[in-house]
Amino acid sequence: PGFEADKGWTLSSGASFDAKTPFSGDRALKMAKTKGDLAFPEVISECFTVEPKCKYMLSGRCRTRGMFSPDPSFNVGLEIEAFDGKGKSLKRSHLHEITKGETWASFHKVWVAPSGAKTARLRIRMNKTFGEAWLDDLKFRKISSRKADTGPRAKLTTKAIGNLFYPEDPLVFHYKVLLGKPLPSTERKLVCDLRGAY
Repeated sequence: PGFEADKGWTLSSGASFDAKTPFSGDRALKMAKTKGDLAFPEVISECFTVEPKCKYMLSGRCRTRGMFSPDPSFNVGLEIEAFDGKGKSLKRSHLHEITKGETWASFHKVWVAPSGAKTARLRIRMNKTFGEAWLDDLKFRKISSRKADTGPRAKLTTKAIGNLFYPEDPLVFHYKVLLGKPLPSTERKLVCDLRGAY
């Protein structure tokens, strides 16, 4: 998927192709909504072929201007929907959310096609928010033809009993990936959100 041609995309009101400030190429996708608008802009791609249980990477660039986002649920969301050979929806997966950032930023998200998947399509939608957002340089590619392992693949442990840290304890976590083969270098980046609960 890309935004250099109209073919392959269905745009609702508030979504357009912008040739003024693309990151690369001739144009980017722009989504714009004012506070009083009732409709939320949405963009849907045409269906493309995928292979079941294979890994894919969605990457691209995004930026915003004046976007209202008091919490992450106010966003521009990117999701993918998989279909079987008869066109029946199998699963929708959330891939990425855009909240704030007025300079171009890159993103990379991994998706595993579910069992029985033959095609998929992307959906980009403004959720609860208003303002302006741009996407560009969108790419979707297969990164592994290896069938995905649906069982446990990682273990997160600490030396603290019950994972309860005292104030003087160092916050050290051990993350072990359980695989039969070494991970490719493109899959060795770990992104996590560490939160506390009382």
